Amino acid sequence: MKKPATLVLIDGNALVHRSFHALPPLSQKGEPTNAVYGFTSVLLKVIRELKPDYVVATFDLAGPTFRHEEFAKYKAHRPKTPDELVSQFPKVKEVVRAFNIPIFEKAGFEADDLIGTIAQKVKHEKVKVKTIIITGDLDTLQLVDDTTEVCTLKKGISDTVIYDEKAVKERFGIAPSQMNDFKGLKGDPSDNIPGVPGIGEKTASSLLATYNSLEELYENIDIIPGNVGKKLKENKDQAFFSKSLATIKLDVPLDFNLKEAKFETYDAKKVGAVFQKFGFFTLLNRLSESGPPATHKQNPAEKAGVVAASGADIKALAKARVVAVSLEGEHVVIAAEGLPAHALSLKEAKPILEDATVQKISYDFKRMFKDLRLRGIALAGMHFDVLIAAYLLAPGGRNYSLEKIAFDELEESISEGGAASSPTLLLALVRKLDEKLKKEGLMKVFHDIEMPLVPVLADMELAGIKVDGKKLSLLSAMLADKIQAVSATIYKLAGEEFNLDSPKQMSKILFEKLAIKKDGKDKKTKAGLSSTKAGELEGLKDEHEIVRSILAYRELAKLKGTYADALVPLIDRKTGRIHTSYNQAGTATGRLSSLEPNLQNLPQKGEFARPLRESFIAEDGYELVSFDFSQIELRIIASLSKDKKMIAIFKEGGDIHTATAAEMNNVSHEQVTPEMRYAAKALNFGILYGMGQKGFADASGIDMKRAKEFIDRYFEEFAGIARFIEATKENARTRGFVQTLLGRRRWLADINSPNWIIRNAAERMAQNMPVQGLAADIMKIAMLRVRSELKQKGFDANGARMILQIHDELIFEVRHGILKEASRLIRETMESAYGLSVPVIVRVKAGPNLGALAAVEL
Repeated sequence: MKKPATLVLIDGNALVHRSFHALPPLSQKGEPTNAVYGFTSVLLKVIRELKPDYVVATFDLAGPTFRHEEFAKYKAHRPKTPDELVSQFPKVKEVVRAFNIPIFEKAGFEADDLIGTIAQKVKHEKVKVKTIIITGDLDTLQLVDDTTEVCTLKKGISDTVIYDEKAVKERFGIAPSQMNDFKGLKGDPSDNIPGVPGIGEKTASSLLATYNSLEELYENIDIIPGNVGKKLKENKDQAFFSKSLATIKLDVPLDFNLKEAKFETYDAKKVGAVFQKFGFFTLLNRLSESGPPATHKQNPAEKAGVVAASGADIKALAKARVVAVSLEGEHVVIAAEGLPAHALSLKEAKPILEDATVQKISYDFKRMFKDLRLRGIALAGMHFDVLIAAYLLAPGGRNYSLEKIAFDELEESISEGGAASSPTLLLALVRKLDEKLKKEGLMKVFHDIEMPLVPVLADMELAGIKVDGKKLSLLSAMLADKIQAVSATIYKLAGEEFNLDSPKQMSKILFEKLAIKKDGKDKKTKAGLSSTKAGELEGLKDEHEIVRSILAYRELAKLKGTYADALVPLIDRKTGRIHTSYNQAGTATGRLSSLEPNLQNLPQKGEFARPLRESFIAEDGYELVSFDFSQIELRIIASLSKDKKMIAIFKEGGDIHTATAAEMNNVSHEQVTPEMRYAAKALNFGILYGMGQKGFADASGIDMKRAKEFIDRYFEEFAGIARFIEATKENARTRGFVQTLLGRRRWLADINSPNWIIRNAAERMAQNMPVQGLAADIMKIAMLRVRSELKQKGFDANGARMILQIHDELIFEVRHGILKEASRLIRETMESAYGLSVPVIVRVKAGPNLGALAAVEL
């Protein structure tokens, strides 16, 4: 049997309203676009997932409908539509028209009536049609039948639920055809439909389970006993009137032709331009996923602005000193100043790509480097990466797509032609970005640190780290047993079973049933329940045993879900290794981040941390060697602040936390207790991040009064640090940014905000960035110099390679025979990578796996 065609009917107003209230205002150019964004996001999802044959959008028109004429109070209680929402409807319709989707509106009727009418009309088409209504409410459920379903947004704009006849029955206990009877009885407060006073949802459902309709119910009104019967008798006219108001029209005069709703294609350039106009850069990437499938794989030379390369063209490109390159499938598109973009085969492009004297320009060189390496091409001469340049100029951003960069810098769309047309555009982008880098003093960071780091990171990603999948599977089983045991304990303490992953159910158990008291301000969720977030429960773990068990459960569940279970599928079958990715443009301070998977946050403490880390192993004949910058951020702040006391502690080789504790407590080093050192350590690191009185009290376990005394005393003892922090914040207020000694910047738009909460957050960023940013710079310089030294000494090809970067630590895989010699070279290179006014110390540990690393005597 032939599959029926799919018609999607979009309830425009319902989706727009839901999006407006679900999303924060998005104002790229001072104009609210959150409703437009939400609507467009849902539309793309519908196109991608439902692959409709026909699409129609319906909207309400301003002005009264026939329902208002019949009932003056219809929707009268609703507040006036905000201007910020009204202004977005024309933009929504602009998006719809860009997709060539017909729009239906009609004075005197609502969008639901148009949807009902169209759904009814298509039942009589020669072609069999399945109708899916996309909406943000439940008003159209009465239209559901064997050919019509309703897909409604359940939460925000991401979660959806599909209602067919069975789902309506399960949800309301009645058939879809009874939904208008249902509203006739219980009313609909959202539309101000009165219904029968005193008849609620349960009673209405129960009545309609017995009587098929309002008409049948009133035929039997005399046998309905008690108050219910009385209320029904007294409000008969109102019940039928309410049903009439709730009933969707199926016969609105409409000039509808199914063929005109055919969804075949749209102008990608036109849609892309609309997206860019509204600043929807993240949606551009989803555009190709949602479009009609291509009939064939397009050769780059078939695209606008790109020509096939002749032998003479290839020679001309090879002679160019600067070229822009883009990799597309089995072709490389190359452009140079004065030459159009040419499409070359990989074989034709290889000599140019491997020539280090030809400076290359591209977007995301790291990805290209890895792709080409796997195809036997060693990319060289990487000169200017547009992605990294854009990041350095605006660190902390969320979107560095080529589409956004091109639009921001050139106001040019590349939604059509994609990567193949980008080399010519890249040349224009580089001129703009290069000028900005010079103006902002970022050329040194860009050319001396970030660009040379690209192949280092690419090599690390290609190398990966070996993982024992069997150990992870055993760990998963151990965790499952432990989780089961802890769950049983929680249920016993609670006196009942409940969903441990439901904050709502947990809140009711803890704070209603067990009546656990919270000191101070009780943080509530949006639903008005007491929060069960980890930070809240940590403060209550001494109040009841169940809290400690819940925290243990969550930790175990995270270990199992995030690591033990999630890592096994990521082990490459060919290499037996996990290959993480390093994001060079992922943090505002310059630190690298790790993703897919994130290997920078492997737990170090707890019963199962070691077994997990033991799963990361060295190849046979090799050791894993860790090189960790010791207390690098404290050494940096000592150097930056020129604090004599802290500098002296580091120069004498003392333990900074013990020395700090001694100063704070007026005792000798020998008299410092573990508790004193713990508090001093919390404060030493907390100061770097702008930790306040409460934060320090929570971190160190002391009371607020003592915390204030400690902080005051700290700044008295280390006055140089206090002066440095204040000078840094004042400088930020004046210039609007902070920077590292090497020039890496972080802009702080809120540093002078009148809102003290926002301003304080910006001040904490200002305080931390020069320290954390310089630590990031030092790490990257160390990575570059270590790579160079290993290569120069021949160790890189002889069994010593960098495989992981974790905050202040580098992990190498080193062959047994050269372990000490290579380790000495790496440690010395890292310690001399950047000169501070205090010694830089690198601690070295080695072992067969990450869980068994031990100090190495070199």
